[in-house]
Amino acid sequence: MTPFGRSLEGAADQPKRMSAAKSNSNRPLMNAVKPAAPAHGRIAERMKPILEINPTHALTKALAGRFKEGKDKPLIEDAAWLVLDEARLMEGASVEDPPAFAARLRRVMEKALG
Repeated sequence: MTPFGRSLEGAADQPKRMSAAKSNSNRPLMNAVKPAAPAHGRIAERMKPILEINPTHALTKALAGRFKEGKDKPLIEDAAWLVLDEARLMEGASVEDPPAFAARLRRVMEKALG
């Protein structure tokens, strides 16, 4: 486990995924508990998903390489947030900040298209 999540093994086609925390919780259960979260914060805290990163995926390797080289810090930051937001979307959740998500996506696309 890294400070940012767990290492994702056995899924070479995915750079990331969200998984249940220490229990066998799932998204529908998390959504059901969410309204009670202020009263039961400890339960909600234990149910937070964990971002699992695939260290062998080409995208992960490319981002790590650029990070180590100290290149394109704004691009790396945007890409890292997009990986997290994509994992949330794939699990049926929503992004926490839609305007920021859209701005990040636009900047990455502008950089990619030159």
